Amino acid sequence: MIIEKINHDLRLAIKEKDPHRVSALRMLKAALTHKSKERSTGDQHLSDGEISIVLRRLIKTYREEMSFHGAASPRHAELSLGVSILEQYLSPRLTRGQLEEVISQVVRPGDSYDKVMRVLSLQLKDRADLLEVADLVRAKLGGDP
Repeated sequence: MIIEKINHDLRLAIKEKDPHRVSALRMLKAALTHKSKERSTGDQHLSDGEISIVLRRLIKTYREEMSFHGAASPRHAELSLGVSILEQYLSPRLTRGQLEEVISQVVRPGDSYDKVMRVLSLQLKDRADLLEVADLVRAKLGGDP
């Protein structure tokens, strides 16, 4: 599980006295703790999919903050390093060519946009940007839904 790797890497970063890695992983752990407490169910454990969602949101937050700082700023460099540390815990994204191949396998003549997107969103939810997938599906189906 991703959480076990995060915990292990945090302990290792603390032992190695790597302040950037410690900071990024502690921020991630805090976000994960917040997410697990916000759930209404009794189960406090997050699935790998939920952890990936939290990771992506945290990376997005880092990138948004980077846009406020100039590229020469020390804070920009810290945030950039944090992004690269956090991205290590994400599953790799599919390339455009791989997406087109998956879409070609799913789309059949006469299929509706909604039907295709339902299947693809379940299949690709963590490995692709669904907005990009939607654009590719529209192009494949020959127009807007």
